[in-house]
Amino acid sequence: MIADARIASTAYAVPPSVETVGAVMERERARIETALAPLGEQARKKALEGLGLSRVHVCGSTQPYDLILEAASAALAEAGLSGPNVHLIIDYSTMPGE
Repeated sequence: MIADARIASTAYAVPPSVETVGAVMERERARIETALAPLGEQARKKALEGLGLSRVHVCGSTQPYDLILEAASAALAEAGLSGPNVHLIIDYSTMPGE
């Protein structure tokens, strides 16, 4: 039974590098084509058009683990907690495949 549960702090870390969507799409072309292969021609076209983004943050040489560590460290510092006082850290990432 949990007697006291609360969120002590939250934090986030955004990948430091920025790339154009076109560059990312070109680099990931094979994976994109594989993912869209089951769709009909019109659905594939619709999926690739009008994304509404021109630039996105990418990890580059920074590893996702580094971002998780940065966010967790910031949250602990903000909450004034040390490791022995932490019972649970929940990491939620929007990076696909992680």
